Amino acid sequence: MSVLPCRCYVDTDVFGRELVTHGTAAFPIACYHAASQFDAVPPHWHNELEIIIVTKGDLDLHVQMEDHCLHAGAGMVVNANVLHAASPGSPDADFHSLVFSPLLIAGDEHSIFWNKYLEPLISDPNCPFLILSPDTAWQDQLIQRALDAWEEARSEQAGFEFRIRAALSECVFLLSQNIDHQASDPANLKTIIRSQRLKNMLAFIHTHYSEPITLADIAGSVSVSTTECLRCFREGLKLSPIQYMKKHRLIVAAGYLKTTDWPVNEIGSRCGFREMGYFAAQFGKLFGMTPTEYRRHG
Repeated sequence: MSVLPCRCYVDTDVFGRELVTHGTAAFPIACYHAASQFDAVPPHWHNELEIIIVTKGDLDLHVQMEDHCLHAGAGMVVNANVLHAASPGSPDADFHSLVFSPLLIAGDEHSIFWNKYLEPLISDPNCPFLILSPDTAWQDQLIQRALDAWEEARSEQAGFEFRIRAALSECVFLLSQNIDHQASDPANLKTIIRSQRLKNMLAFIHTHYSEPITLADIAGSVSVSTTECLRCFREGLKLSPIQYMKKHRLIVAAGYLKTTDWPVNEIGSRCGFREMGYFAAQFGKLFGMTPTEYRRHG
């Protein structure tokens, strides 16, 4: 397997879940690298676990309605099905990411590895993520083993699959030994509910972004008031629903510019923009160039 560049455009299904297959059915893991001045990774979630290690600079992560800035040497474990996004916290930000199916470690959902170690972790609503500090011994050990797995993926030396699985198995074991899986904390219930509402509203936008959508439409998709809708987006993404929708449309348009030969006007129309001058102006504000220039730069 090879290490892949991080993507600023995340394709999702009608539920807002990422569509990209991480690895293969035979070896379900993918390793990513984001170099300095990478584009922000938009909000998304997936069935896999993810381990992120900051290798240089600062990385801003938004996870489960919370903002965190990680410095070089630190990391984060993002649990399965947890909404998260990433952006550079400094111009030299650089990070590695490993996205892997729990079944890479467990084999199947009937194994002792699943029942004893994986299922309690991924089903714990009180553990949507864990910040890893190199100053805490067991967390530093987990960071080093994750980096070992990433390097094995990069080098692809004979037997690397065994060594990746062994390293990540040790990471899961460290988590199981150091996380106390307690009963759901009622104090977290509001955050969990709002996070799920936000995921569902994002799914609505991702499905209908090419159509005219109002704030009332977005709120109605999860049967809440417009006030609650605004609160979910403000707490979850620091954007209004309409601001997020516009940004999503522009990011999708950027993906089409890179992957199709459709005319610029058609791309704008497909992405929900009815006035092409407005589309070009908003695209320029986000990407610093016109759609045509963006396509030319590849």
